[in-house]
Amino acid sequence: MVYRTSRGLRTTDVPGRYRGLEPGSKLILTHKGYKFHLNTKRRVSWAGEQVDYLACDSLQSHVTKLYRDAGIRGGSSHSRRRTMASRLIQQGQQVETVQLLLGHAEARSRSTISRN
Repeated sequence: MVYRTSRGLRTTDVPGRYRGLEPGSKLILTHKGYKFHLNTKRRVSWAGEQVDYLACDSLQSHVTKLYRDAGIRGGSSHSRRRTMASRLIQQGQQVETVQLLLGHAEARSRSTISRN
């Protein structure tokens, strides 16, 4: 936050409102102060159909670098998602709720989430 306010990156004139952030701005910015861009990618679904989805490779690389710089081996944005999902299930949350939070539309895409 200090970095953003000192450089005037997507901040408002009223520091008490939205903690000084511009409500319409992106929460995480690139090192140059711009938003990360989404790329359209294509994968094959469990049903064999091609599905388009949005991905932010540069943000994913940034998160992976943060893990590496912190000395956490094998850390990635996806490993954190799996940890969050596992902990929610262990705390008794419904699988459907976790599926919704992860943005999964198909029940099969949650095959690694199970109650033990």
